[in-house]
Amino acid sequence: MFIKKLSKSRTHALVKKYMVLFIATLLFSGCREMIQNDFPDFEQIPTLNSIITPDSLIELHLSVSNKLSKDSLAVFENASISLFVNATFYQKLTYTSRGIYLSDTIVKAMNNYRCELVWQNSIIVASCFAPQYTALQNVELNPYAWINMDGMTSPAVEFTISNNPLEKAYYEARIKVLEKATYDINQSFYYNDAFILNQFSNETIADSKITKKFEFELRNLSLDAEYAYILELRTISVDYYRYMQSLRLYEQGRFPTFDIGSIAPYNLYSNVENGYGIFAAYASTFSDTLFSN
Repeated sequence: MFIKKLSKSRTHALVKKYMVLFIATLLFSGCREMIQNDFPDFEQIPTLNSIITPDSLIELHLSVSNKLSKDSLAVFENASISLFVNATFYQKLTYTSRGIYLSDTIVKAMNNYRCELVWQNSIIVASCFAPQYTALQNVELNPYAWINMDGMTSPAVEFTISNNPLEKAYYEARIKVLEKATYDINQSFYYNDAFILNQFSNETIADSKITKKFEFELRNLSLDAEYAYILELRTISVDYYRYMQSLRLYEQGRFPTFDIGSIAPYNLYSNVENGYGIFAAYASTFSDTLFSN
């Protein structure tokens, strides 16, 4: 048996021919079907959102859930929202604009707040406890704590707080980034960025002190700038904590990455009875400015 050897040019021609046929098959074998974008009606339910903090007024946004569309959500302009402080009626919230209602009272730490709204045949109820401030201790910045994926040194912040193991407590650490140009000695630091480091709780900590260390990296890094930081520690209500935990899972479901595979959709946590939304609280403590040098 004799095998005829093809020339290099003819081999390339055959490869090119079959490649064209393969691509054409892919292009013309795909099916096309119009996707329905007229979504069914969604049950209209009041959605109440408010994050309160001590020494501030209560600002509450009220809207109505609806189907996915190009139209903005409808808001309530004449709702009767009752505010209770420590189970005692205090006032009716005042409507301002764009679905926002405002209180006359200043939020005080260690008080319980509840809002009630009559909707059709049900009562929409949302309540939360306003936590007290937590003092920061031994705040330290290490500007060269670790090496990121690009081989750049990145900072970390460490701090300590007091802990009562008999009382559940929840926290959120944030960092505020300040920047100034190194080539201008007369320039002062200005705001650059701010982001959440993480949430944590004392549920599994039996010690009288909690020490935390968070590594982070700058998102808008400039080699011609000097950086400083301010640590914000939020003592948060349990509903704030649960909402932020659910938000992380919700975002992972919306934007899954290939390295962790498929993630099932996750609903956002809500503490609004007979409605949607979140009614939560936090109290912030800030560190002194932490300089890199």
